[in-house]
Amino acid sequence: MNEFDETEEYENTPEEFGGPSKRAKITKAVLRVTGWIIFSAVLGVLFWRMCSTANDPKSVSTLMVNDKLAGIYSVQKDSMEIYYQNLDQFTRDDDNYGYFAVTKAIIIPDARQVQAVFRYNVSTLEYLAEDFPEDFNGTPDRNADLFDVTLVKVIDLTPDNTEDNDNEENLKFERYYATESVKDQTSRHNYERFLFENIDCEDALEVYVNIYYKGDLDYEDDAYGIIRIYTSDENEFRCKYIPTKDDKEALAAAVK
Repeated sequence: MNEFDETEEYENTPEEFGGPSKRAKITKAVLRVTGWIIFSAVLGVLFWRMCSTANDPKSVSTLMVNDKLAGIYSVQKDSMEIYYQNLDQFTRDDDNYGYFAVTKAIIIPDARQVQAVFRYNVSTLEYLAEDFPEDFNGTPDRNADLFDVTLVKVIDLTPDNTEDNDNEENLKFERYYATESVKDQTSRHNYERFLFENIDCEDALEVYVNIYYKGDLDYEDDAYGIIRIYTSDENEFRCKYIPTKDDKEALAAAVK
């Protein structure tokens, strides 16, 4: 007789013949039900967190369409090039790991535009208060305008020699400021979609999103967070961005 058979036989043996007591059976049943409830609850929380993290609100996930983009779309329609690269999505340094994310960064060459969706968890505000204790007495208000977000384009001044790029004297840095933005929130995250104009990525070595705390804003200092959204590295492929239904509706509405 195997172990399973022995266990099943014991469970089915009446108490008066050496089987488990009624109290033991009730206790075991309660523990089994409790275990399944806890297991289901944990799965539910994980599923909810996964879904809430994966989906940006419609207000920030939809293309921002200004007159320039609308004009180009009216001529090119579905042939308009939009692409992105699968690079780092969040800050990874030891002192800011996971503080900030760029959930979407798309490049529109013909419009000379970059659009980026910036996101941070409400827990980041606790870290901000810890990093700048002289500025905060407790966790900052999540509705406060706390972060400066810009693009930095890195240009190789000696493109024929890629081995000297560790020397900043051989690089040029250009900073770009958003011309438009839109904000939104979920229960766990703050979002802001930025539109950057007049930026050509084709001659860039790399392009980064730079995040600074506005209370300590000095572009000569290291950024509070840096996320790379473009590289000329031929090993990093360009992925075609397929406009969503909401994108197409926004474009069509702007053309009319």
